[in-house]
Amino acid sequence: MLSDFIEKYHKNLTAFIAGVTISGSIVWIVYDKLHNREIAILERAQADLQKRLIDTKTELKDMKQTISRVTPSPVKASHSAQKQDIEAVIKKLDGEIKQKKLELASHSPVMWGEPTDDGYKRVEDELHTLQKQKDDARQRLIQVLGE
Repeated sequence: MLSDFIEKYHKNLTAFIAGVTISGSIVWIVYDKLHNREIAILERAQADLQKRLIDTKTELKDMKQTISRVTPSPVKASHSAQKQDIEAVIKKLDGEIKQKKLELASHSPVMWGEPTDDGYKRVEDELHTLQKQKDDARQRLIQVLGE
């Protein structure tokens, strides 16, 4: 009885097994290619973030130097120039703070709870540093305006 069944459906069973094997291989190849593309996209995004981090650190260093160069001067024209310099620094810091907030939102955890991602903590620290620099620049602006 079993041999009759096998003889009757031998071609169908062989075709089924061959089809399953071939389609399984095709699915695996497609999955592997998509996975490799996803990895490449993630690596490019990471490289872009590293480049932006280096650029931001350079700009931060430049701003620190600009803020440290702004010193009080008894000349009224100098106060105007200092005021403009400090306002420019504050405006630039505002833009960077906005950008860091967007970056922080992209690193925020999906679930409620404490963020554990190093990228999130790093961006959060940079945001706090930028906010502190902005507060210092505002204090300096108040000093310049008061003189």
